[in-house]
Amino acid sequence: DRSSAASDVYKRQVLFGASDGYLHAVDLNTGAYRGKRALGAPVFSSVAVSGNCLFVADFGGNIYNFKLHN
Repeated sequence: DRSSAASDVYKRQVLFGASDGYLHAVDLNTGAYRGKRALGAPVFSSVAVSGNCLFVADFGGNIYNFKLHN
């Protein structure tokens, strides 16, 4: 069972963290899976997008900032 945290949308991609320790991206229009990035610990927090930056924290207490591309 994989639970996920609140998501955010950037350039028609839904971005969310999950209890599997990954940050996931899904196409908003088609639902196609766009990929994932390992964070190393479960993600129960919301992701936040500001401009072209994504912020997320994992259960291990790490805070990440990813630069988003077009």
